[in-house]
Amino acid sequence: MDSNISTIMLEIQELAAAGCFVCNISTIMLEMDRMLRPSGRAYIRDSVTLMPEIQEVAAAMGWQTSLHDSSEGPHASWKFLACEKRLLRA
Repeated sequence: MDSNISTIMLEIQELAAAGCFVCNISTIMLEMDRMLRPSGRAYIRDSVTLMPEIQEVAAAMGWQTSLHDSSEGPHASWKFLACEKRLLRA
């Protein structure tokens, strides 16, 4: 895996379709956090029903998030979550 990863795009539904049924959102996002460098970004596209849980996990990891509508508009069943990993300071 490239150690210079600065952007990750993820669709949780695709992971489930690929057979990753034992993966939960927090496990996946913790692995993403491990791979991302400070100021790295993750873009997550998933259903509106999962977005609050994803945002909660992202906030707990210290990521800055912003939720965006899909090209289908504000009433679509999908949303995009843009996340940025912040540099933690002691």
